[in-house]
Amino acid sequence: MTKKDVIKDIYKSGWSSFLKTGKGEYSEGNKFGVGIANIVGTGKKVLDIGCGTGKCLLPIRENNNNVIGVDVSDDALAICKEKDLKVFNLNFEIDDIEEVKVLGPFDVVIVTDVLEHLIDPIIVLKDRIYPLLNKGGRCIATVPNFVFYRYRMEIMMGKISHFNNEDRIGFNPPRPYNLGHKTMFNRENLYETFDLAGFKNVQVEPELLSESLGEFWKKSFFKDSRDFIKKTWPTLLAARFLIIGEK
Repeated sequence: MTKKDVIKDIYKSGWSSFLKTGKGEYSEGNKFGVGIANIVGTGKKVLDIGCGTGKCLLPIRENNNNVIGVDVSDDALAICKEKDLKVFNLNFEIDDIEEVKVLGPFDVVIVTDVLEHLIDPIIVLKDRIYPLLNKGGRCIATVPNFVFYRYRMEIMMGKISHFNNEDRIGFNPPRPYNLGHKTMFNRENLYETFDLAGFKNVQVEPELLSESLGEFWKKSFFKDSRDFIKKTWPTLLAARFLIIGEK
């Protein structure tokens, strides 16, 4: 079995399990996809790497953009095709991407919750994503915050985080280690990663497009504590980072 086949088999299993939960589908209530679409704007040519079932592609297309998606999951791409989205089955880290390259250059390349799954994200950003962008084009990315308070607590208790069980329930058989998440990020190494890949005007912000806190911590009783922590230690309560870099 080739490296490509192994990777496809892993994520085929993961997506099949994920889709059964209903969380992989785009819906009108999808704040994350709509939030990314608002950052993209309108009238752009957009490539979404790791597009899944189109939770970002659909609202971006609805904002009058030309969209193309790439993913390794046949199951996820089948849903995209049902929605008349133009998609390609590619592993962007190791496959020949010529069929996507000829459709560029792109104004925006999106990589949401993808970089942490790569063995060497800098190489992909520098050699594969950066050349696909127009001058002044943007790469918009999100990654899990490895120093999120919940993950810190797990480490303090002698446990290794499985990122809300993403690394366990999605694979058959389940793994006792982080099979999916290969690269860990915090705010500082994200700046360095995008700088080394050649991007300028890099912004790395605690990502507010998704709900990071459990219901318990959202209670009004904790509001003053939340506000204080957000002001003095903003990365502690963010489950993700949002990164924007320009060519």
